Amino acid sequence: MQRTIFIVAAAVTGLMLIWAVLFPQNSVPDLPSSPPPSDWFQAAVLEAPETVLVDFSATWCGPCRQLAPMLVKLEEQFAGRLKVVTVDIDEEPALAAHFRVDGVPYIYLFRDGKPVDAARGLIPSYVELAAFVEPHLPAEAIAAPVAASAPDRETETASQ
Repeated sequence: MQRTIFIVAAAVTGLMLIWAVLFPQNSVPDLPSSPPPSDWFQAAVLEAPETVLVDFSATWCGPCRQLAPMLVKLEEQFAGRLKVVTVDIDEEPALAAHFRVDGVPYIYLFRDGKPVDAARGLIPSYVELAAFVEPHLPAEAIAAPVAASAPDRETETASQ
Protein backbone atom coordinates (compact mmCIF):
# COMPACT_ATOMS: atom_id res chain seq x y z
CA MET A 1 0.00 0.00 0.00
CA GLN A 2 2.75 2.46 0.94
CA ARG A 3 4.67 1.51 -2.17
CA THR A 4 1.64 2.27 -4.35
CA ILE A 5 1.18 5.66 -2.70
CA PHE A 6 4.87 6.44 -3.24
CA ILE A 7 4.68 5.46 -6.93
CA VAL A 8 1.54 7.56 -7.49
CA ALA A 9 3.10 10.55 -5.69
CA ALA A 10 6.29 10.25 -7.77
CA ALA A 11 4.27 10.01 -10.99
CA VAL A 12 2.18 13.08 -10.10
CA THR A 13 5.32 15.05 -9.18
CA GLY A 14 6.94 14.07 -12.46
CA LEU A 15 3.88 15.15 -14.43
CA MET A 16 3.81 18.47 -12.59
CA LEU A 17 7.47 19.09 -13.47
CA ILE A 18 6.85 18.24 -17.12
CA TRP A 19 3.80 20.55 -17.16
CA ALA A 20 5.85 23.39 -15.61
CA VAL A 21 8.55 23.02 -18.26
CA LEU A 22 6.12 22.79 -21.18
CA PHE A 23 3.74 25.52 -19.97
CA PRO A 24 5.62 28.03 -17.83
CA GLN A 25 3.39 30.57 -16.10
CA ASN A 26 5.56 33.67 -16.33
CA SER A 27 7.77 33.66 -19.37
CA VAL A 28 7.94 35.47 -22.64
CA PRO A 29 6.95 33.26 -25.57
CA ASP A 30 9.14 33.14 -28.66
CA LEU A 31 8.15 36.21 -30.63
CA PRO A 32 8.68 37.11 -34.27
CA SER A 33 11.78 39.20 -34.94
CA SER A 34 9.79 41.69 -36.99
CA PRO A 35 8.40 44.76 -35.19
CA PRO A 36 4.73 44.76 -34.20
CA PRO A 37 2.34 46.11 -36.84
CA SER A 38 1.42 49.33 -35.04
CA ASP A 39 2.96 52.80 -35.02
CA TRP A 40 1.25 53.87 -31.79
CA PHE A 41 2.50 50.71 -30.03
CA GLN A 42 6.02 51.45 -31.23
CA ALA A 43 5.87 54.95 -29.75
CA ALA A 44 3.94 54.16 -26.54
CA VAL A 45 5.68 50.93 -25.57
CA LEU A 46 8.87 50.16 -27.45
CA GLU A 47 10.29 53.69 -27.31
CA ALA A 48 9.16 54.49 -23.75
CA PRO A 49 11.93 55.35 -21.28
CA GLU A 50 10.23 53.60 -18.35
CA THR A 51 9.20 49.98 -17.90
CA VAL A 52 5.87 49.38 -19.65
CA LEU A 53 3.22 46.90 -18.58
CA VAL A 54 1.03 45.99 -21.55
CA ASP A 55 -2.32 44.58 -20.54
CA PHE A 56 -3.92 42.61 -23.37
CA SER A 57 -7.59 42.49 -22.44
CA ALA A 58 -11.15 42.68 -23.76
CA THR A 59 -14.25 44.56 -22.68
CA TRP A 60 -16.22 41.31 -22.32
CA CYS A 61 -13.57 39.71 -20.06
CA GLY A 62 -14.53 39.50 -16.37
CA PRO A 63 -11.01 38.83 -15.05
CA CYS A 64 -9.74 41.78 -17.13
CA ARG A 65 -12.24 44.05 -15.38
CA GLN A 66 -11.00 42.69 -12.04
CA LEU A 67 -7.41 43.44 -12.99
CA ALA A 68 -8.02 47.01 -14.26
CA PRO A 69 -8.23 48.81 -10.86
CA MET A 70 -5.10 46.99 -9.67
CA LEU A 71 -3.23 48.23 -12.74
CA VAL A 72 -4.32 51.83 -12.05
CA LYS A 73 -3.10 51.51 -8.46
CA LEU A 74 0.16 49.93 -9.65
CA GLU A 75 0.83 52.77 -12.10
CA GLU A 76 0.19 55.32 -9.32
CA GLN A 77 2.46 53.50 -6.86
CA PHE A 78 5.35 53.23 -9.33
CA ALA A 79 4.83 56.61 -11.04
CA GLY A 80 7.80 57.56 -13.18
CA ARG A 81 9.06 53.97 -13.18
CA LEU A 82 6.10 52.15 -14.73
CA LYS A 83 3.65 52.95 -17.47
CA VAL A 84 0.53 50.84 -18.07
CA VAL A 85 -0.84 50.45 -21.60
CA THR A 86 -4.05 48.52 -22.27
CA VAL A 87 -4.59 46.83 -25.61
CA ASP A 88 -8.09 45.59 -26.45
CA ILE A 89 -7.58 42.37 -28.41
CA ASP A 90 -10.83 42.90 -30.33
CA GLU A 91 -9.68 46.33 -31.56
CA GLU A 92 -6.05 45.29 -32.16
CA PRO A 93 -6.13 41.66 -33.34
CA ALA A 94 -2.85 42.03 -35.27
CA LEU A 95 -1.01 43.09 -32.09
CA ALA A 96 -2.56 40.24 -30.13
CA ALA A 97 -1.50 37.79 -32.83
CA HIS A 98 2.02 39.25 -33.00
CA PHE A 99 2.49 38.76 -29.25
CA ARG A 100 0.84 35.34 -29.35
CA VAL A 101 -1.93 36.29 -26.94
CA ASP A 102 -4.03 33.15 -26.61
CA GLY A 103 -6.23 34.26 -23.72
CA VAL A 104 -7.00 37.31 -21.65
CA PRO A 105 -5.88 38.86 -19.48
CA TYR A 106 -2.33 38.52 -20.76
CA ILE A 107 0.34 40.84 -19.40
CA TYR A 108 3.70 41.68 -20.93
CA LEU A 109 6.44 43.71 -19.26
CA PHE A 110 8.72 45.69 -21.58
CA ARG A 111 12.00 47.28 -20.57
CA ASP A 112 14.17 49.18 -23.06
CA GLY A 113 11.77 48.17 -25.83
CA LYS A 114 12.09 44.44 -25.24
CA PRO A 115 9.68 42.03 -23.53
CA VAL A 116 11.24 40.84 -20.27
CA ASP A 117 8.39 38.89 -18.68
CA ALA A 118 4.82 37.80 -19.32
CA ALA A 119 1.92 36.37 -17.35
CA ARG A 120 -1.17 34.64 -18.69
CA GLY A 121 -4.39 34.85 -16.73
CA LEU A 122 -5.51 36.86 -13.75
CA ILE A 123 -2.95 37.66 -11.08
CA PRO A 124 -5.42 37.52 -8.20
CA SER A 125 -3.95 39.97 -5.70
CA TYR A 126 -2.32 43.37 -5.82
CA VAL A 127 0.60 42.10 -3.74
CA GLU A 128 1.31 39.33 -6.27
CA LEU A 129 1.00 41.78 -9.17
CA ALA A 130 3.44 44.24 -7.54
CA ALA A 131 5.86 41.37 -6.81
CA PHE A 132 5.66 40.32 -10.48
CA VAL A 133 6.42 43.85 -11.74
CA GLU A 134 8.90 45.20 -9.19
CA PRO A 135 12.03 43.22 -10.21
CA HIS A 136 11.80 44.77 -13.70
CA LEU A 137 11.54 48.41 -12.59
CA PRO A 138 14.42 50.89 -12.64
CA ALA A 139 15.75 51.85 -9.20
CA GLU A 140 14.43 55.38 -9.45
CA ALA A 141 11.92 57.35 -11.48
CA ILE A 142 12.80 58.34 -15.02
CA ALA A 143 12.99 62.13 -15.23
CA ALA A 144 10.59 63.63 -17.71
CA PRO A 145 12.25 65.67 -20.44
CA VAL A 146 12.36 69.35 -19.53
CA ALA A 147 10.23 71.40 -21.86
CA ALA A 148 11.73 74.54 -23.29
CA SER A 149 10.23 77.49 -21.46
CA ALA A 150 9.99 81.15 -22.30
CA PRO A 151 12.86 83.23 -20.94
CA ASP A 152 12.26 84.86 -17.59
CA ARG A 153 11.26 88.54 -18.03
CA GLU A 154 13.24 89.73 -14.97
CA THR A 155 16.43 88.03 -16.19
CA GLU A 156 15.90 89.46 -19.67
CA THR A 157 15.36 93.00 -18.33
CA ALA A 158 18.31 92.82 -15.93
CA SER A 159 20.72 91.85 -18.69
CA GLN A 160 19.81 94.85 -20.84
